[in-house]
This record gives sequence, C-alpha cells and structure tokens, in this order.
Amino acid sequence: MSAPHETFAQSTLGAGGLLIVDGYVLLVQLNYGRFKGHWILPGGMVNQGEFLHQACQREFQEETGMDVRVGAMLSARHRVQDNPHCNLYVVFLVESELDQPLNAKLVWPSSELMQAKFWPVEQAVKDPMVRPATQEYIAAGQGAVSGLQANKNLTNQTDFAWVLS
Repeated sequence: MSAPHETFAQSTLGAGGLLIVDGYVLLVQLNYGRFKGHWILPGGMVNQGEFLHQACQREFQEETGMDVRVGAMLSARHRVQDNPHCNLYVVFLVESELDQPLNAKLVWPSSELMQAKFWPVEQAVKDPMVRPATQEYIAAGQGAVSGLQANKNLTNQTDFAWVLS
C-alpha cells in the first residue's frame, strides 16, 4: 500500500484578469503550444511567495504593459490530468490604472504572445479563435450568466469552473 502523500496531486496555480472597457475586452494571442494563434485573457503562473492578485497584476503588466487594479474573483477553473499534475486558474475582474485604456500603447513579450488587443465583446464571445473558457469568463464578466455556478462545459473533462456573474 502506498503512503498517502504518494497520491497527492502535484499542483500549479495561475491567475488572469478580465478587463472590459466600454464594450471592449483586452485579450492576448498565444505564440506557442497547441493553442498558438488562439486568444486568451492576460495571465499566467503564480510565482513562489506571490499572492494570486499579485500574480494577476504582474502577468497583466508583463503581457500588455498595462497596470491594473485587481477587483473581485470572477472564476476558478480546476484542471485534472491523467498524470499527477493538476492546475487551478483563478480569473479576477480588473480595472486599468489609465484614464483612457482603449488608447494605451500595448506591449507584449514576443516569445510568449503574438499580440495584445482590445476586441469588441460581441465578437470575442463568438470568435472560434478565442478559447471557450475565455468566452465563458467574458460572458460572466458581462453578467450574461446568473449566479455562482459550476460550469462543466468549458473545454473537456479535465476542466471544471465555477463562474460568478
């Protein structure tokens, strides 16, 4: 019989931010991996010694050049894989520190991202190049989903999210 700790998942933690301004949402386009070319929210992994909201702020700044204030938690997505790894990804509502964020000069690391840009919300929630989970987060941030709900339809059996709207 194995020791209890041998069955524990090896977890990673990530955080991202949803910025919606005047009907536009800020998204970044991946430049690596199997989803290269797809659009997601700015975000990434939490560093050692970092709180979730700090990771959200740092990742947002690194991926867009924009400083943000982190607000309420919008969603938590838990991914379980066949191997011992699992991932928890938390999405926060964020606000720009700028008076006119739609006019901001966005910058991004070309090794990770192809570009960053504001999309009309109506387009982002329908475009097949925007990841399904991202579309769910945008819809929740717009108030299109009611209540705090477990959403099993994000991408596949390895993802499970609770979405606040």
